[in-house]
Amino acid sequence: MAILSDQPSVSSHPKPTTSSLQTEIPFSEPSMREWVHWIVADIPGGTNPSKGKEILPYVSPRPPVGIHRYILVLFRQKMPLGLVEQPQSRANFKTRMFAAHMDLGLPVAAVYFNAQKEPASRRR
Repeated sequence: MAILSDQPSVSSHPKPTTSSLQTEIPFSEPSMREWVHWIVADIPGGTNPSKGKEILPYVSPRPPVGIHRYILVLFRQKMPLGLVEQPQSRANFKTRMFAAHMDLGLPVAAVYFNAQKEPASRRR
């Protein structure tokens, strides 16, 4: 069974333009830290991410063995972001640094869940 095999659905307040990004933070592999799955910017208020500008295409989570936390973070943009370069790597992404660089401020919403994948030898 795939977890979030489709892009997450996000709806926003009617007024602000928003930016969305989803990251995974492995508990068992702290050296990897955050792994970004998706970044969408300039989402018109009251619409969904398909109306925004996809900075990094969606890649569904495929966790290795262990416990992983998945987070969908929503920021309210102060203005359209314009040209945004893709991160060089999905691994070791730093949400706080990205938000500071883009002047996004603090998140206005976040949703998270934990998922655990057991080794094949321990499956039922």
